[in-house]
Amino acid sequence: MAEDCIRESGYLVPDADRLAELVRSGLIQRLYKRNHKDNGALEQILNRILEALREHRDAETLVLFLCEECGQVAVDEKPDVCPNCGSDHIKRY
Repeated sequence: MAEDCIRESGYLVPDADRLAELVRSGLIQRLYKRNHKDNGALEQILNRILEALREHRDAETLVLFLCEECGQVAVDEKPDVCPNCGSDHIKRY
């Protein structure tokens, strides 16, 4: 109930603006790309969180798949093999 009151007051809007600025800066994406070939999953996750903050709602529950070899993340669909390292050791979270 307290969380709903805080949301109704618009408290999360500045947080959405700060997150949007962080996403636009590319900092997180550059750090992620040091170890992974793409950042598509990271972009999807950040954008879904940002959208939820802007709309004053909870973020959707995401189905995440993590490569146990290199840490590559996939969203919603499990790849047959990791696009980063080729491993088939992919676990759902």
